[in-house]
Amino acid sequence: MALVGCSNTSGTAAFDGPSPTNTTSQVSPTAQIASAEATPEEVLSANAIAAYMEILANPSSYPISDAAQYVPDGTYSYAAVEATSDYIPDLLLRVNSAEHSPVLVFTYDDDTKTAVQAEGAFIDGASGAGGARSRIRASNSGVGIYQVDWNSLREIAQNTLYGIQDNTLTKVSGPEEFVFANSMPDHHKIPWISVSDKTGLFTIQRGGTSIIPTPPTSTQAPAANLHHFSGMVTM
Repeated sequence: MALVGCSNTSGTAAFDGPSPTNTTSQVSPTAQIASAEATPEEVLSANAIAAYMEILANPSSYPISDAAQYVPDGTYSYAAVEATSDYIPDLLLRVNSAEHSPVLVFTYDDDTKTAVQAEGAFIDGASGAGGARSRIRASNSGVGIYQVDWNSLREIAQNTLYGIQDNTLTKVSGPEEFVFANSMPDHHKIPWISVSDKTGLFTIQRGGTSIIPTPPTSTQAPAANLHHFSGMVTM
């Protein structure tokens, strides 16, 4: 298993490496958060959380093609992580499946005041037969997201680090082999949270302790103009 890529221009997607296009999805956040007492970083985090709340309220607006080899069970999970080294939360949205589940990635763009969906998707889960396993891990140092692939019949796993460049999930390093039973130093195991529970947005999964952003406090206005990508995922 490896990273899944999606593209509107070609209508297809492939594994391994960045997609040649920069197709993204954007969600206008609720009314922007402003506070005379909050630091600029806290305001950015609060605005990002407000935008991500809109995504969690409508997770099916960001579908993976029905041609993909996964069977969604109709539920969604998420985690807030630090993947761009800016201390602003990034959102992982897991389309829960009986076996392998696609995981979409969103970042917050302060210039456009929107949440932006990265081109591509990760794979998390296990095959019902054959022993194939895939997991994603957050980064303790906040440098990206790890895709970990292995087979249940072998103790050696493949570890690949991905970053987000030009709104595209892009391989930074790897694959690197390691013994799966021994966690890599920069790995942070992701506890997935149901989208019905928004409190997880206030805990960024990173390192031995969690970063707690300042929660939004202003009255929220309706979101505007939802856009989503479409394409075929090949496995």
